[in-house]
Amino acid sequence: MKTRIIYLVLFAIIFPGYLIGQSSWTRITPLPQEHTINDICRISGTNKIIAVGEGSLVMITEDEGESWNIFRNPAGWSNNYFGRTIFFLNENKGFIAGKGKSILKTTNVGIDWEINSIHTNKKQFG
Repeated sequence: MKTRIIYLVLFAIIFPGYLIGQSSWTRITPLPQEHTINDICRISGTNKIIAVGEGSLVMITEDEGESWNIFRNPAGWSNNYFGRTIFFLNENKGFIAGKGKSILKTTNVGIDWEINSIHTNKKQFG
């Protein structure tokens, strides 16, 4: 009997916490951007954050994500390009590794991009 009372008390204390749950989410991504974001990083030496994704998407914020500047078609790629990951060496030079085993490079904090490398399917050894 004492065991049942202990379980009942524990249940009464713990269970209501599951009913409260977390507050609802708020959308902060820019409109009309509806593409999947694949990677995000802070550009070292600046207050900028940059994100890359599907639909040829590059987004940059300078205010911790309150507003975003959207850049399309980096290095002239079509809208079906997507960046898989992004990395910055310093405040100016960065790279996007993306679709087709491509590597895009920027030297001006992500505003303009150029094709740095495209992998070909040719065998290099053998």
